[in-house]
Amino acid sequence: MTGERLDDLPLEVQGTLLTEIAVRAVVRFDLGDQAQVSLHRLGENAVFLVEAGPGGPRFALRVHRPDYRSDTEIGSELAWLEALQSAGRIAPAPVAGSDGEYVQIVDGGNAVGPRQCDLLTWIDGPPLRRVDPQLAIPALGTTMALLHQHARSWLPPPWFKRPVLDERGLLGSAAVIGDYRSIVLDSADRALFDRATELILDHLVELPKTPDCFGLIHSDFLDNNLLYSGESAAIVDFDDASLGWYAYDLGTVRCMGKALTDEPGWLELFRSGYAEVAVLPQDAVTLLPVFLAVRALAMVGWLAGHGVRAAKYRQMIIDDAVHRCASLLADSAA
Repeated sequence: MTGERLDDLPLEVQGTLLTEIAVRAVVRFDLGDQAQVSLHRLGENAVFLVEAGPGGPRFALRVHRPDYRSDTEIGSELAWLEALQSAGRIAPAPVAGSDGEYVQIVDGGNAVGPRQCDLLTWIDGPPLRRVDPQLAIPALGTTMALLHQHARSWLPPPWFKRPVLDERGLLGSAAVIGDYRSIVLDSADRALFDRATELILDHLVELPKTPDCFGLIHSDFLDNNLLYSGESAAIVDFDDASLGWYAYDLGTVRCMGKALTDEPGWLELFRSGYAEVAVLPQDAVTLLPVFLAVRALAMVGWLAGHGVRAAKYRQMIIDDAVHRCASLLADSAA
């Protein structure tokens, strides 16, 4: 069995096999011989809680999905996380291995194959979906603004490399998250998606890629990735960090499964939080329906190659894309 076929196994079997490699990976870091490893979340990557002995510090160990990100891309993600520590406790910090390297290649044997692993500091706090939206949404806006502010001012190292979410990377021939055209769809849904894509690309090709509106973004503001502590929010899971339009980040926001435009008042709550750091450009608000549809179509493409985990969410993702695309087309015709 190869690492690619792991996705087709029951989730509990995947968890067991990946836990074995996580245990091997922990010894690459100076955590002592009492470190305990437990599976925290099985998502795009497998994330493990590592407890460095009774009462000791906690960490997040990631066992990366095979052939998803290069060593340089993961190293670039971790370089941004390291730089973000100057912006406050809004993101985890990377931890180097005993050899001084952030990315460790650990052999999982025939069942899993070699995997990239890294270690991050653990951030406590409930996910945003468990927090009153009146508190959660403004905190989310502030955190996004801090990320955007940092990205505009930070100079990455020369070797830095992350995916590019421009018109090609979102919906074109180089779709990063996934191409909806690779999914078997109902003919009516496919026709709807094609019409929406044509309209979306008309918008995207006109958007500037200047540093004020296009730069390093998180690109996955799901409430699972946002943790609430006190009056602030921290964001984790930078695996999809990319170069793209800052406005795209708004289209990825989900709190309790809902986007910023799905509940009355949420967008204004978000803007109030963002405004604590910077003024949210009006263009970002105007483009929100476009980027909601972009994100929805990208998630349809994501269904390809994700095995049993994708099957669980297939209809929900397709239904959301139908809703976002139909709404965008209706608005454009009005």
